[in-house]
Amino acid sequence: MAATWRIVFTSLPRMEFKETTQTPHYWASRIVTFCVYMLLAIPEMADAGPLGVPFQFIAGTVISLTFVFAATFAGRALQHKAIARIWYASDGVATVVLTVCAALLIFGRRLGFRITYTDEATGTYETLHPAVAYGCLFIIAFAILHFPIYKSSRRAV
Repeated sequence: MAATWRIVFTSLPRMEFKETTQTPHYWASRIVTFCVYMLLAIPEMADAGPLGVPFQFIAGTVISLTFVFAATFAGRALQHKAIARIWYASDGVATVVLTVCAALLIFGRRLGFRITYTDEATGTYETLHPAVAYGCLFIIAFAILHFPIYKSSRRAV
């Protein structure tokens, strides 16, 4: 019976994230995702008071870890030659994606991507729609994690 289990486990594809987690892009993606989340959480921290700040730090860390881990799995799509050719053709694609996400996060409420909350204690307020905010966070994590790297063949003089 042990031999059949060995065959099953050796036939499964190996998914190793050692290379991804040791790159500077991994840490840049984690830090940027955390900072963007904390910027988006400023109104909630102001509303909750000083007791909400530690919770937002913990939530930012968990969300950053979750989105970067999901972006690592989503990066498997870049193994397809057609998708990889478009993504790695230049750093322009990733730059445009990051710019569009930043614009949506900054101007999303003015563009109509908002949701209205009503609270008895604070009243009614509008904020960026969570689907847009979390979607942009995931796309930012993906774009930074898989940002194209070019190694120049020219040497510095």
